[in-house]
Amino acid sequence: MVVGAVLLLEATGLNFLRVANVKPDLLLILTVCHAYLRGPRQGAALGLLSGLAQDLYTGYYLGLNAVAKGAVGLAVGALEGKLYREGPHLAVPVAALATLFHELIFFLGLRYLGVAVPFGFAFVHIVVPACVYNAALTTLGYNPYHRLLQQLDRRRSVVPR
Repeated sequence: MVVGAVLLLEATGLNFLRVANVKPDLLLILTVCHAYLRGPRQGAALGLLSGLAQDLYTGYYLGLNAVAKGAVGLAVGALEGKLYREGPHLAVPVAALATLFHELIFFLGLRYLGVAVPFGFAFVHIVVPACVYNAALTTLGYNPYHRLLQQLDRRRSVVPR
């Protein structure tokens, strides 16, 4: 449900929030935050789901976002328990590096599919601004998402099974 809401927000509202002609990748930010808080298994699962949703919405290169976001979820999730989680202090640089990793996987996937993308141009005009933009938005979104997960955990522990 969260993935659908984020995809809807990304597809409709964020066209007006372009900076340096780059849109933030809210599904990637969601994947990074979730993996950072929940670990590699849940991070990879959410990454695959959100990437597949994004692929189905855009209709381009089906599976490429799923692979890239799944790999990011797995890699970021491996940091669970190793870094401070109570604030966005470390999640922000992790989000920037995760964006770099995501874009590298996406670029390599495009190259494998025969799509010629000039690496230097893409890096300077797409990847670097996306890293900065996603990291900045992680600053705003990390704490509310962390609190949401904590509330869900409390509700699960109270409800008898």
